[in-house]
Amino acid sequence: MATPVDFKEKNAVLLGGDPGVLDLPIHRGFTQFGEKPTDMCPIIISCWQFTREELEAVINNDGKFHIICYGNSHPPLAVSGNLTFTEVNLPPNTGEN
Repeated sequence: MATPVDFKEKNAVLLGGDPGVLDLPIHRGFTQFGEKPTDMCPIIISCWQFTREELEAVINNDGKFHIICYGNSHPPLAVSGNLTFTEVNLPPNTGEN
C-alpha cells in the first residue's frame, strides 16, 4: 500500500491516532474553483509514495490503481503524478479547519 510522505509545501499534519493509522502530512489551503476570483474552494493536498514492487504492480495493471475511502461516501479528489504548487493558486492558510 502506498504510504504518505513528507513534502516541502506541507503546513499541517493530520494525526492517525489509532494503531496502524499513519500520520498524514498535508498542505491545507484554497484554490480558485469557478470563474470569479472570489470562487474559492478549500483543498487538502497530500503526497504518497509506492514501493518499487507496488509501482511495478501498477504498471503491470495498465497504470490502474485503487483508492479506498472508509465510510459511506467518496470525497471529490484529483490524482496527479506531477503536481507543482505553481499550478494551483493557494492564498495563505486562514487557520480554519
